[in-house]
Amino acid sequence: VRKNETTLYAVWSKDFMHQTVTGTYTFVYQLQDRDGIHIAELSWDINDKLSCSLKTVFFSIQKKGSLNSFFKEKNRLAFDIKWFF
Repeated sequence: VRKNETTLYAVWSKDFMHQTVTGTYTFVYQLQDRDGIHIAELSWDINDKLSCSLKTVFFSIQKKGSLNSFFKEKNRLAFDIKWFF
């Protein structure tokens, strides 16, 4: 970590359908390199034992030598299923 590094975080979350579906958006912005990370997730509690979620992560990297430049081409999409027994 560099000296005097500043990072901003913002999170927005909203419940839908009687609190069984939750949408979440997270934004992380590193001021010195102008790097941004966008995370969007939609999770659904189907019942007490089963839930699933869909999540995407998008990296908006501006500088080639920045701390986050390793993630420049590593955007991702994930689907999770959780079964509690």
